[in-house]
Amino acid sequence: MDHEQLVPEGRTHQRIDEYTVLERLGGGAGGDVYKATSTGSNIPNRLVALKIQDRDAGHEARERFQFEQEILAELNHPCIVKLLRTGQTYDGCPYFAMEYVEGSPIDEYCNRLRLGVRERLALFLKLLDAAECVNRIAIHRDLKPEHVLVLDDGNLKLIDFGAARWIGSRVTGAMPATPVGSQPQTVEFASGEQRAGERLNTGSDVYSLGLILFGLLTGESNDIPRGAAPRPSSYVTDDWHAKDCRLKNGDALRKRLKGDLDAILARALAPFSSDRYQTAADFAADIRNLLEFRPVQARRGGRIYRCERFLRRNLPWAVVFLALVVGLCVSLYERQQAVAARQLADSRARLAEERGRSLAALASTLRAELVESDGQSRRGEAGYKAELAAVFEEIANADEEQRPMALRAAMQLLESANREFETSGDRDHAARTRERLGILKFKAGVVRGGRIPLLPALPAENDALARGYATLGRMLVLMGDLSGAAQAYRACASIAGDLPRSGPAGSEYAQILSECQAASRTVR
Repeated sequence: MDHEQLVPEGRTHQRIDEYTVLERLGGGAGGDVYKATSTGSNIPNRLVALKIQDRDAGHEARERFQFEQEILAELNHPCIVKLLRTGQTYDGCPYFAMEYVEGSPIDEYCNRLRLGVRERLALFLKLLDAAECVNRIAIHRDLKPEHVLVLDDGNLKLIDFGAARWIGSRVTGAMPATPVGSQPQTVEFASGEQRAGERLNTGSDVYSLGLILFGLLTGESNDIPRGAAPRPSSYVTDDWHAKDCRLKNGDALRKRLKGDLDAILARALAPFSSDRYQTAADFAADIRNLLEFRPVQARRGGRIYRCERFLRRNLPWAVVFLALVVGLCVSLYERQQAVAARQLADSRARLAEERGRSLAALASTLRAELVESDGQSRRGEAGYKAELAAVFEEIANADEEQRPMALRAAMQLLESANREFETSGDRDHAARTRERLGILKFKAGVVRGGRIPLLPALPAENDALARGYATLGRMLVLMGDLSGAAQAYRACASIAGDLPRSGPAGSEYAQILSECQAASRTVR
């Protein structure tokens, strides 16, 4: 059969060893790829992809074909297409058989299923693992979404190694740098050094991988500027987000990409190879750091950033720890408050004691001053006591803390002064003292047996005594002691009834008498 009969379409339905060619899939470096089925006894009816070298292929094309076959034979990874068999057609054209992959390009797969950011990154990690396996022995040199096919079960396959070249010890003098412009490449996904025809290293594949991820996250990969490290958060469009991404809105996606992902892509797409991740494994390590809430190396964050990553990574324990810290702080605060309350109570007790001593000292000082200023007063000792009682009444009205002690001191002085007034026959002062004493006892809430002791009966001509009984009656009514109030009103009425009706005080006495008689009948 001549060459004209061996055009690619002419191989359809040909039998090549154990394979039957079904259809042409496309052209590759130095040959064409066909879909075929296996008729072998091991796996009958197995679909395979046959790559057959062109009969008229030149030296460079034959070399690429040979490299692809040899590199595939060295690779063994679940995410890389497998080499099944090599051989020659009946007309002497070399071929090799690979597993047939029926899937979608990685970008189309992610957009069709509207995968979220974490799901896209998890899928991209599989590609990075496959690329790392390749980069141990070779450079792929043509990484792009069309060469990364994702199956319906979510697994992916890296295909088409027609542009791949050996690295390391496998490089020989027979493999010079390819002249500028003659390298097989997809320009949109080629690194700057690859487009310039320079000698390549694994950093070139890292750049292509970065462009693939950039497209997966933003929907853009061809329009980003060259010679700069672009940040994906600035390329997100609301239209692409609404169609192909699962986040709520474009702003949410931009916020998700800012920070760690911006830093990762900026490093992967650095213009100079020395500034990029040196291997796909380094690239994958930073993405895993991101997914596991560990510090991303490309970001080079400070202590606050590392602390925030630690808390995110250990969120359940951080919550428990925070709860323990809060509980401990609350406990310490309550304990401190209790200690402070005890200290305040002790301080108040000491202050009260000191104030009591101060009152006693004050009383002694006041008494000395009264004696010194008044000498032997006409009122005698009882007068001094009444004056001192007035001083303590003023202290009680002005100082709430000293009120109880000042009232007790005033009452003790008035009781002592009253006894001395009564003994000396000073009825007027005795009555006024008893009236003041009754008011102080009412203020202090002093009740004995349910009532305040009644004033003793004094001669009827003492008008001050009548007023004292009237005041006492009003206080006893307020305190609920109606029986005692009735006795006080009757005593007041008895005294007021015998007082003279002439003079300016006559009408006042008559009014007091009228009120007391009415009150006495009411409370009787």
